[in-house]
This record gives sequence, structure tokens and C-alpha cells, in this order.
Amino acid sequence: MPGAWNVMSATDLPGDSVRSVGNVILNPDDSPQTHSEKMARIILDRMYHFAGLLDRDGTILEINLPALEGAGVRIEDIRGTPFWEARWLAVSEESKELQHQLVQRAAAGEFIRCDLEVYGEGSGEQTIVVDYSLTPLRDNHGEVAFLLAEGRNITSKKKYEQEIARKNAELEKLVEQIRMLDEQKNRFFSNLSHELRTPLSLILGPVDEMLVSSEFSEHQHTNLASIRRNAVTLLRHVNELLDLAKIDAGKLQLAYELIDITGLVKEITAHFEAHAKQRRIHCAVLSPGPILLEADPEKISHVVFNLVANAFNATPDGGRISCHVEIGEGNRCLLTVSDTGPGVPPDMRQRIFERFQQGVEEHGEARAGSGLGLAIVKEFIELHGGTVTVGEAPSSGAIFQVELPAAAPPQVLVRKGSVREQTFSPELPSGGDVSLLPGRGLVSDGRTDLPRVLVVEDNEEMLHLIARTLSNEFSVECASNGKQGFAYMLANPPDLVITDLMLPGMSGEKLIRRMREEGALTQIPVLVLSARADEELRMTLLATLVQDYVTKPFFIPELLSRVRNLVMTRRARLALQDELKTHNADFVQLARELISGRRAIQRSLEAQQKSELRWRAIHENSAVGIAVVDLQWRFVNANPAFCRMLGYTQEELLGHSVLEHTHPDDRNITDQRLHHLLDGRLRTYHHQKRFLHKDGHSLWTRSSVSVIPGSGDTPPLMIGVVEDIDAQKRAEHELERARSELARVMRVTAMGELVASITHELNQPLAAMVANSHACRRWLNSSPPNLKEGIASVEAVVRDSQRAAEVVLRLRMFMRRGETQHEPLNLSGVVEEVLGYVRESLVMQGISLETTLPTDLPMVLADRVQLQQVVLNLVLNAIEAIQAASPSVPRLTLRICRSPDNGPLRLEVEDNGCGVPSSQTERIFEPFYTTKSHGMGMGLAICRTILEAHGGQLNLLPPSDNCSASGSVFQVILPTDQGTLL
Repeated sequence: MPGAWNVMSATDLPGDSVRSVGNVILNPDDSPQTHSEKMARIILDRMYHFAGLLDRDGTILEINLPALEGAGVRIEDIRGTPFWEARWLAVSEESKELQHQLVQRAAAGEFIRCDLEVYGEGSGEQTIVVDYSLTPLRDNHGEVAFLLAEGRNITSKKKYEQEIARKNAELEKLVEQIRMLDEQKNRFFSNLSHELRTPLSLILGPVDEMLVSSEFSEHQHTNLASIRRNAVTLLRHVNELLDLAKIDAGKLQLAYELIDITGLVKEITAHFEAHAKQRRIHCAVLSPGPILLEADPEKISHVVFNLVANAFNATPDGGRISCHVEIGEGNRCLLTVSDTGPGVPPDMRQRIFERFQQGVEEHGEARAGSGLGLAIVKEFIELHGGTVTVGEAPSSGAIFQVELPAAAPPQVLVRKGSVREQTFSPELPSGGDVSLLPGRGLVSDGRTDLPRVLVVEDNEEMLHLIARTLSNEFSVECASNGKQGFAYMLANPPDLVITDLMLPGMSGEKLIRRMREEGALTQIPVLVLSARADEELRMTLLATLVQDYVTKPFFIPELLSRVRNLVMTRRARLALQDELKTHNADFVQLARELISGRRAIQRSLEAQQKSELRWRAIHENSAVGIAVVDLQWRFVNANPAFCRMLGYTQEELLGHSVLEHTHPDDRNITDQRLHHLLDGRLRTYHHQKRFLHKDGHSLWTRSSVSVIPGSGDTPPLMIGVVEDIDAQKRAEHELERARSELARVMRVTAMGELVASITHELNQPLAAMVANSHACRRWLNSSPPNLKEGIASVEAVVRDSQRAAEVVLRLRMFMRRGETQHEPLNLSGVVEEVLGYVRESLVMQGISLETTLPTDLPMVLADRVQLQQVVLNLVLNAIEAIQAASPSVPRLTLRICRSPDNGPLRLEVEDNGCGVPSSQTERIFEPFYTTKSHGMGMGLAICRTILEAHGGQLNLLPPSDNCSASGSVFQVILPTDQGTLL
């Protein structure tokens, strides 16, 4: 649009000069009325949008120049003709007929506005979409005298709206796919829970029968009770998963009955009496008397049990638990459970009701458990129309308050009759047959000369089992956490340490490393007994820190054999060291000890042979493939699972090279890694590779290969454990494709939000092209033609058209679909390109932009479009945060700097907006988590995924590192391309 016009009267013209603007000649002798009419004509011809004046019958009276030039017609050719027969509306017969009808409606006094497709570009050869209107103009008598026709070119806007609508449809389809995946997850949990309940029932039934039998010893009864207790615990977890699946599916129904809530609470707390007495915890139930409640007794029992059990877990020995039941206002029942434990931190009071969230101990470690108990409490209470909250008790502990309507909803059927007799009987954890306090020892037959074994395990029942297993041959000392275990070692170093890895406070791995740093403990052997089946961690620990690693569940005879071997080796080493320190050694006694040790080793070998038979059975029946190859990579052994995986028999595989059955694209890397294993450059390797099935198709596998050392004349071999991950790889491929498509959709959505800036970017060169084209025509029509100025105008048109084409090309590249293309990029240049999209939006919203973008930094190796998407997403988030906070001086800052050690580049996007609450600093990067009222919450998750794929990071700097008083600072870290320097 041209700028504002200065309207002059005839007397404002200097002297007697005559001035012309287009086809309008301004004469000093013009009357004020004539001069005003000429000024109006100038304004009409210089308007950006199309305008025309019709009589009330639709006959053309006047049309402005933009409309005439767009259609390629002259006013002399069309004046006096019906408007619907003009070139603009010759798109179709239907278009002409529609215009005729619109003129008739406007002549009757109706204001008309709609979108029309007309000829309006390329001298009437190209169609455009216009925001069209017909305004009736009335005379002094109120009669319609003229019709004002106007048209505003909205072709680009329509295209963007159509693209956004299409992308929104694609996004809705992705959301529907995500919903279907969530339903499949719920069905999986439900089906899995049903499948697990059957075998658990088959475990509990026979165990219950054996427990009532008198044929077993006290020790056996204790073991059976432990089996039943843990099976019931597992069954409770399975039922929790099943309940959650039913809740998610909307299939959980409440069976309302009339119950005495006070009696129910007393009955449930009575189950904890023995536990409370053992720990000296006072548990009181306070109530004015029986309180009747219409509710589902099973669900309410579950709620009360979970709250009381949590209170006992949190309350220290000698503490107090209080359960208070009363009727409050509005006939609502109020149940309060308070304790004297460490309480719940304020930032955790909402999160602990979320699924898989766990409370914390006093030392900051998460409590053991599934993290479902309080989530189920909340779901059950809300199904009853109640609420559950947590706060700080007067005794500084936690207080849980449950509020329930005492009466069932009017339309619900409540079982009538007498108050239901409570039959709730939860399974509570109890101790084993041996009371083991931390640090207490178990000594077999009262002997004190037995080898000493320290067991560090936080699970009390597992600690009892290990202690009972070893107590017949060893003096066992127990510790329930790493800090205790380390203190016991320093006080009295044992002959062997058996430790778990997952320990509260000090982890097992940290405990082992502390041992190796302490001079008196460096030679003590360590056996890791853990449920972590992490092969890489196992190999790392065995190589440097520990002597053995056993994975739970384990065979008791195997554990005994391994403990005997380690203890005997330890004692033999100590004996030899002692004898070598003195010249007065009794070699006869030494020989006797060696003979005794040899016999013990023989017994250990016999146990090892039995263990080998057991491992042979595991080899033959393993669900994963196991293969052994020689130094020429030929198969010398393959278990049935591996043969089934490739479709061959064992005879067909033996003697053939592993490379023959490897996908051609993976043969070189496989051959290279096997050579590195053989020459010692690799100890072991884990690699995803493709095998060739017998029928010709490729099969993705995860292979873990290590060397079997040679002995004597036997050369070394290599053993590989092969897992079929073909289905997983296909799923990963589909997930990556969906993620890439979602990222592209989000790029298009971001462009939709910046449509004003994009339109400004395009309108500037297009408006300049129109102005220079008019100027060129004037220079060429002048007499004589001014060729120099005409050529300059044409060059300006070419320059502006190239600028517009560059804008369109940038947009097409930003929204393209395709493979990632890494190239050396100037990070400052990429940021400048993104700022080109948003500068207009920043100006419109009054946001000050500050940049520090050096040009002498190394290149980064990245995909230009993906990097632009990351920067654009962070800038848009910053703009929204500033809008939400409305600071007095809105400010957005982008700065790029390099680490002091010439490390990676750091881009920081800082705003003084509303900031991010501390409770959400980690969750904002989770998929589908958002703090906005709209949006899917995928922006930051996709940005972090893109940067991690480039070897970089995306962080939200903590307040201490945040140099702004308010707002937030997001930091992008990208490695530099060391081979390229600007």
C-alpha cells in the first residue's frame, strides 16, 4: 500500500505551475470542488486493492487503475457495460450469473461480502481469490443510487489456510494413532494381568495346602510362608495394573453397600498390630462412634489399607500414626491418616498421586514399590465422587485427608439389610525365621573360625535367604545398605563381600569402588548378586572391580559353589603370603593346608560339573540364539534357537563362515570387529546387524560377541549371543517416520503462526516490483523515452523478484519432506535466517530484539532445516512467554558463544517472560507434556531429539545460571566441525 497522500487545494500549488499525477492534471485555476475531485481520483488510482463504482443496475461507471491493470482492460472499453460481463468475472458462466444475482441483492439494499475467484493478474490471464464486497450507496432520500465494488487480493492467505487445514487433518490423524496406541497399551496391561493371575493362583493354591500340613519342618514352613507372601505381593501388583486398565477403559464398576467405615478402619489397622508392636509405633483410631457410609467396601478397604501401609512405611520406630473418622458438613465422611514421618515435600504433593511416582526417604532416595498405590487411591476416591489430598501434619509428618459423600448417588442401587461384615484380609510383610538386625552375624554350630562373609542387601527377605543358605558353612554378617556395609568392612574386614547393586544411599557399584580405594580392602573378593541383567555392566565390573557376578534369580547350589571357590582362593592367597613373610614356616602344616584346600577344590569342581550340566540345558533351551565360531569365522556350534532364527539345521551351519550368512552391507564391519576382538583391541562388542534367512530375507539382530580364551593346544574361540530384533527395528523405523512427519507438521504450524511476517516478507518486494514497473512504463512513454531510467527500473524489478523468489525458496526448503542432509553450516547465519521470519511479529508486538552473533566461529555439521526448526521453536516459545507475562519492557536476546576450551558452540535464547516453574523444569521436555492451554506438548521434545541426533544438547538453565531476573534461558549446545573454520 502506498503511504498517506497530502491533499492540497488549488491555492497550494506554487505559482502558475501545472502538476500531473498519472492521468490526472492539477491546474492552479481549478475550483476547490474540481481540485477535491481530482484528489479523490488520485487516491482511487493509487489504492492497493481493487475498487469500482456501479450504478444501481450494475453498469460500470468508474474502475480504479489496479483493477484495470490486473484484468488488462481500459476504462473506455468497459464503461457503460454490465459489471458481470467484464473480464474479471469471465472465469465461468456460473461466476457471471452469481455476480448478476449479487448486484440485484445489493441494489435492494443488502451489503454483500464473499470470497470470489476472478481474473486479476497477468493482464487478465491469471486468476486470484479476492475478498469481494458490494456496498449500497444511498442518496439524501435513502434510495440506493450507486454500488461500490471492492476486492482485496487474499490468494496467498487462502493457500496458507488450505495448507494449515491439511496439516491439521494430518495432525489429527497422528493424534488418533497415538490414541489407538494408548488403547493397545491398556489392552496389553489388561491381558498381561489376566495371564499372570492364573500361574500366581496355581502357586498360591499348592502352597496353602502345604502350609496346613505337618509333614514339613519349621524351616520349610518358613520358606513356604515366604513364597506365599511374595506371590501375594506380586498378585497385588497385578491386580493394581488390572484395576488401572479397567479405570482407563471405563469398565470399573462400583458395588455400593452400607458399611461402617469406623469398624472397617479399626479392622484394617488391627492387621498392623504385630508390626506396630515390633517397631514400637502407636497407632490410634479416633471416631465418635459407628459411621455409616454407602460405598464399595472392597474399594474403600483398598484405599484405607494403602494409606495405613504408607503411614507405617514412612513412620520411624517409636513414632505415632493417627486415623480419624468423622462426618463433616454436607453429610460428607472425612477420613484422616497422619504420621510422624519425614512428610511429603510441597513440590511432591501433587505428583505422588500420579502413576509410578514414589515418595522419598529422608536421605533423598525413592521408596521401594510400584508407585501405583496412591494413584489407585485417587482413582477409587474420585469414582465415589470424593477427593484425596496430602498436607503437613501438626507433628511435621504427612497427613492424608479423604472426603467422601456419605450417601450414594440417587440413581445407584445400594444393597439393603444389615451392615456388611468386614472380611478384608491383606497380606502384610513379616520377618523370616531368623531375626537379623543390621550387622548381626550368623555362626554355624557356635564356631568362630569359619570364613567370614559380609552380605549387603536392602531386601530383608532376600537377606534372610542368603544368610540361611550360607550359615551352615560360613560366619555371615549382614548390612542393609552400602554405608553400613562399608563401616563393617573397615571395622573387621571379611573374607568375601556379597553385595547388590541397587542399594539405598550408597549404591553397590559405589561401595565396590570405595573398597578398591581403601588399602585394607583392596584384596577382598567381591561377588555381585543383582537383578540387573546388564551384560555391558557385568563385563565392566568383572574386568576391573569384582571377582564374580550372579544374576537374580539364582540357584542356591550354584551360589554356594561360587562362594566356596572365592573364599578358598582368598584364604589360600593369605596363607601363602603369610608363609612367605617368615623363614620359620612350618612347611608340613602348610602342606596339610594345601592338601585340605585341594580336597575342597575337588568338591568345588564336582559342584561346577553339575553347574555345567545345568548351563548346558540352558544353552539348549535358551530363547535367544547362541553361536560359537573359530578363528576363520566358521561355525563350530549353534544352539537350536539360533538355527530356528536363520531357518537352517545345525548340520547345515557347521563349517560355514558367519560372513556367508551376514547381509552384504554388514560383512565388512562384522569382519573388522571380529579381528579387533581377536587381536585384543576389543574385549567384547554389542552390534546390531542383519543375518540372511534361508529363504533369502534379511533379519535384524542384536549380537553380543566375546572371546573364549584358548588353553593349552586349544585355540581361542568366539561366542555370540544373538537376539531377534527384526520386529523391533521395523517398529523403530515406523516410529522415526512418524516422528519426522510430526516434526514437519509442527514446522508448517509454526509457519502458520508467522503468516503476518511471511506476508510482509513477500509484500515488500512485490509492492516494489509494481512501483518500479509503473516507473519504467512512465520513463519509456515519455517523449523522448528515458532509456537510462527505464533500464534502472527494470533492474530493480529483477532484483526485487529475485528477493521474493528467495523468500519462497526458503519457505519451501523449511517445509520440505525428505531425508536429513548434514552439511557445514554457519550457526549465526542459520539464526539470522530464522529471525527473518519473526522480525515483523517482534515489531508488531513491541518486543526488543538483542543479538550477539559472531561470524568468526567454526562451522557446525547439521541439517539446515532441522536446525532452523529448533531455533524457530525456541523463539516462538519465548514470544509466547513474553506475551503471557506482559513485562514493561519486553525483551528477547539471542547470543552465540564458544566454550572456554574451544569446545562446542552454545546458543542461548533468553526472554523476560513468565518463566518455567521449578517443578516443571524436567517435564517440559517430555512428549505430550505442555503448560499451554493449547498445543500437543511435542515442540521441546522434538527439538531435544533433533539436537541429540546431531550430538548436541538442549537444556533449560537453572535460575542460578539464568542472568535474567525473570523469564527463562534455553541453551543449545552443538559440536563444531573441526575440519572447517570460517
